[in-house]
Amino acid sequence: HARLIEALALLGDRNAALAAYHRCVTLLAEELDAPPGEALQQLHTQLTQVHDATAVAAALQQYAVKSGRHFHFPQFSTPFFGREAEVARIVQSMADPRCRLLTVTGPGGMGKSRLIVEAAQRVNPLDYPDGLYFVPLASLTQPDEVIRAIADAVSV
Repeated sequence: HARLIEALALLGDRNAALAAYHRCVTLLAEELDAPPGEALQQLHTQLTQVHDATAVAAALQQYAVKSGRHFHFPQFSTPFFGREAEVARIVQSMADPRCRLLTVTGPGGMGKSRLIVEAAQRVNPLDYPDGLYFVPLASLTQPDEVIRAIADAVSV
């Protein structure tokens, strides 16, 4: 939702951006019983306090930098080797503008996390102004925990 709000503001449609913010706040309250995160609140503040389109774009750029929206993946100290075809397929999927969410599934212990982190390290994070996020799900025990884990990972 934050990316939609940012995009609408950058397109100069401040009213639509504010409407999207209010829809997001409503969804957070209804679905997660949670308030918007600090980053989303800062985005709202920028939208309500800045009225010039150029100033909105500059404010949103500062918001993106301050919120650290670039590369949110675990670091590994061991070298990665092999699985080049799988890495290439993931990188190709990440480059597809229609791919907004990439999920890697499989049995535990087969190296899914390591594979996706390696693929993400091979792309330029600045090509992804919305950021790249890794959402660890291994410790979750209930399906409804997934939404909260994703929201936490993207600081919503």
